[in-house]
Amino acid sequence: MTKMLNNIITFESFDSLNESSYITVPEGINTTFNFTSNKNLTWDLENYGDKEHFQINSQTGEIRFDKVPDFEKPLDSKGTVVSLKLNSNTNSQFFIELFDYESPEFINTEITAENFLKYVDDNSYKNSFFHRAVNGFVLQGGGFYLYEDQEGGLYYDEIESKGTIKNEPGNSNTKGTIAMAKVGGDPNSATSQWFINLSDNSNNLDNQNGGFTVFGRILGSGMDAIEGLEIKGLNEIEYFNLGYYLMGSVFSNLPLWEKVSIDKVSSNDFIVIENIEALNENSLIESYKYNLRVKATDEFDNSLTHDLVISVKNIDESISAITGSVKENTTAVHTFTKDEDVTWSIAEGDDKDKFAIDGLTGALTFVEAPDYENPGSAANDNAYSLFLIATDDAGTETIQEVIVNVTNQYETEEPQPQEGAETEFDPDPQPTPELIEEITEPYQTVSASSDEISFYPGKDINLDLVYTTSDNESALTGLGLKVHYDSSVFNPSGDNNGVSALVDTFGNPTIIDDTDNLDNDENTDKYLAITWTDFMGNFPGGDLPATLASLSFASSESGVDSLTGESKDSKINFTSSSPAENYDFLGDSVTLKPQTFNLDVDGNGKVSALGDGLMVIRKLFGDAFEGDALTDKAISNDATRTTTEIHQFIQAGMDEKVLDVDGDGSVTALGDGLMVIRKLFGDAFAGDALTDKAISTDATRTTIEIHEYIAAISNLGTSV
Repeated sequence: MTKMLNNIITFESFDSLNESSYITVPEGINTTFNFTSNKNLTWDLENYGDKEHFQINSQTGEIRFDKVPDFEKPLDSKGTVVSLKLNSNTNSQFFIELFDYESPEFINTEITAENFLKYVDDNSYKNSFFHRAVNGFVLQGGGFYLYEDQEGGLYYDEIESKGTIKNEPGNSNTKGTIAMAKVGGDPNSATSQWFINLSDNSNNLDNQNGGFTVFGRILGSGMDAIEGLEIKGLNEIEYFNLGYYLMGSVFSNLPLWEKVSIDKVSSNDFIVIENIEALNENSLIESYKYNLRVKATDEFDNSLTHDLVISVKNIDESISAITGSVKENTTAVHTFTKDEDVTWSIAEGDDKDKFAIDGLTGALTFVEAPDYENPGSAANDNAYSLFLIATDDAGTETIQEVIVNVTNQYETEEPQPQEGAETEFDPDPQPTPELIEEITEPYQTVSASSDEISFYPGKDINLDLVYTTSDNESALTGLGLKVHYDSSVFNPSGDNNGVSALVDTFGNPTIIDDTDNLDNDENTDKYLAITWTDFMGNFPGGDLPATLASLSFASSESGVDSLTGESKDSKINFTSSSPAENYDFLGDSVTLKPQTFNLDVDGNGKVSALGDGLMVIRKLFGDAFEGDALTDKAISNDATRTTTEIHQFIQAGMDEKVLDVDGDGSVTALGDGLMVIRKLFGDAFAGDALTDKAISTDATRTTIEIHEYIAAISNLGTSV
């Protein structure tokens, strides 16, 4: 039996090597695949498929790309790449690289390539068919297309010519190249027809009729698709001479999937180009496939092979996912904007039905307020995924992935009185003694979304102001609030002094020097004054608890060691000089702790599975990855830490037990490390898949809590 987990392919028996594996990976990452077995095996790549683009470690079974895969330039191609999909019910897609670039291997056939792309771009080749096939010689198409009338009758017509082009000889008609067809005796007569060289035809076609212009080649294992490894092979295809019936010798070598009589022939019998398009970041093609054959040899020289198909998925590099957090029990998420007038809509996503968006304003909301204790996301982990479409006046669409993380907030619940007892409300959190000497009911209270917030030096922190009252009164005249902070560590960030109000403020928030030490905290020197006023006595105008606003602070990098992250804790305190009439005020402090470790271990400002995650799990394996082995082909080109510093940085995360993600008191490679790299791979390890066979029996965190914990140490300060 073969098992695959996180690109680690395990063979439970030697005989199971005969099975095949199929893996999908995103472009832009040098994904590693590991083969393991219960036997001591030597690994090698057979001379098959796309071998030349991969490396394998004969001892460990580790496979990696020679170069990071690029969907738009598969197999390290340099010219424009065109995808063709045939009308077969098998895997009949292959790719052509055009020679529209300078190369020491091929001459630039820019004129011919541009001519070919004109027919591709206007769909002239769509539904065209290969009308000539000669085994061991050529497969020819680009001349005719099929269509049906209203009664279902099948007809063909010629592809409309865009004119003849100049011959560009010089590249050799070797096997797997494509060349232009032309009229005999006229070297400059090529229009739309082209052919694939099924063998080395250089001795003949390089010189005949001025030389046939070779302007591209079949990429990778694409010839396998043409010759029969992925579609019915040309050696098995029937050749039906329709010349007699269609009054033309051009169809004397017409290839058909099956031999049929003329009165029964249909479009399904022809070899038709079902879809053709030039690849770019907006391509409809979802993936490009690499084919490998892995050979494993045991100590007795017994060998078996394993076929591996790797699909590289197209990623829109121009747009990255927006990830951020909102608190439970509120419907507002974020208002999206662009630098042009657009109409917003929701496209896809696992949780698209949970959201609504205002098409004009871009205001995204939950249909129903989320409940942290009862996650409603598809993965049941409080991480909601959807895709937004922004459509401009010209009808151009831009797609943006949005991931909304719902976080917990303090919830006030009034207990039910027991018979014979006085009703008493015991708030949580309790008043802070150094801030409030005596509180008499009723009172207004403001707390942050959390009483302790970790931050990364140099990054923004965000917190929500959660408001309630001791008597559940939600119709008061307002509140004047002072948010105290240490300006040597934090300062309001963004417009409106960092205040994004969900309940309208009275005037703009202002920053004031706390010369009178109103919060009795010598470490704070400024406060942010925010006022809410409702003359009609309807504040805050909704159910309690309510979120009044979100605050954004930029943290300072000063005094923070880049390796240890050592810095003093800081606090944000809340006071008020103008609560509602007949009400006191209670404000609970927030402790801000510098995050001593995050998963951006190479310091490039990003967290990636096969960069940072791979280096973490390597470090946890110990001595096997000493020195440069830790960072080999994993460190980013724009890393700000050296290999030595990365060793030190991850070691600090181990020593501080930050990398003990399941909370069992120890840090292990195939426990904590495996869960880290799984989480960084994203949706593939949603829910229980994250912790499967990796979580310790002594874990103190649940699966949901582990998801949240790794997300927290992966956070670099972005927000929705």
